[in-house]
Amino acid sequence: MRRTAERVDEQLLTHMQANAIAGPWAAGERILVCISEDPRAAGLVRYTKRLADRLHAPWTASASRRRRSLQLTDEQRDRLADTLRLAEALGGEALTIPGVGRRIADDVIGFAQANNVTQIISGSRSAPGGSNSRAARLVHDLVRRAGNISVNVIAGEELAADSGSEEDRTLRRKRAGAVRLPGHI
Repeated sequence: MRRTAERVDEQLLTHMQANAIAGPWAAGERILVCISEDPRAAGLVRYTKRLADRLHAPWTASASRRRRSLQLTDEQRDRLADTLRLAEALGGEALTIPGVGRRIADDVIGFAQANNVTQIISGSRSAPGGSNSRAARLVHDLVRRAGNISVNVIAGEELAADSGSEEDRTLRRKRAGAVRLPGHI
């Protein structure tokens, strides 16, 4: 039955793209994780892999290619490439979304709608509204523009919680307070 649902989902996506129909039309879950050169991005990819496994959903890791990308250090570029390779190794699709919109969120939402994404995962150093960092602005913009797409915001401490015992990870998750926000507020 799952194979039939996946086939129907692929046919629906092809039909939507061929006829320029904006999504999402939820025939099944599709997850998009937004990554950057941040050292915690690998943890975000692992989190998304676990979520995708639980939902039996395809997933994609995406980085945004903008003018700022040209200013990354070699170490940051390598870290970003390693994170994209990790996503592929874990069974996800890895890609770079070209920056064509005024804001990163516009590019992410445009990709999500065109590819029938039902959930967007993003990391943040603090809870939404807590700081004016680039990541916090992205989270705010994603939530405002997402429409029917769910936006999951994972606090920075949660991303680092991939190491240690299960008890340690559970305790850190409680302290970090992973936040799930609906796509519309």
